[in-house]
Amino acid sequence: LHEHQPDEDTLQKIIDNVPSSLSYENEDCNIPISSSLQFEESVHYVPLLAKEGVKHNVGGDDARGGLLLGGGHNVLEDLAFHGSHIDDDPLYLDVMKKLRECKLLLREDIQDHDLLYNACSPDTPMRFEFLAGWCPEGLKTHQCNGLPLIHAIIKNDSIEFLSIFLKTA
Repeated sequence: LHEHQPDEDTLQKIIDNVPSSLSYENEDCNIPISSSLQFEESVHYVPLLAKEGVKHNVGGDDARGGLLLGGGHNVLEDLAFHGSHIDDDPLYLDVMKKLRECKLLLREDIQDHDLLYNACSPDTPMRFEFLAGWCPEGLKTHQCNGLPLIHAIIKNDSIEFLSIFLKTA
């Protein structure tokens, strides 16, 4: 998708004609929803791919259209921290907002998939603020790998990450 960048109507027609394309694995064993997240040119396709993935049961009943599939990280977790620099933050934030509107990003996902921790970065401040604004008590109550969020940030990240946390908190 990132190479050809079809408009969403064209992509919809492809999905309508070949719904199995939503489950096609590329050479890296990623389905389209996962691979589109890796490039700023294609990240905007994620909401459409997720909605259609739900309709066509991509990944099974509990995979939410492919959003919850993945080896190390699922698409929601990757969505929280992907992007090569801060200029990408608005693109990924827009996708999160669209998924929330479609009820494909749920409030409980913030804790269940460590989204606050994953979004706490100097490159993702808008996403971190969005998630913290939606679930402000998570700044105090959420845990990551058995540690309170702030302790996980102190233990695993640099002072810049802690600064983002403290500014938002």
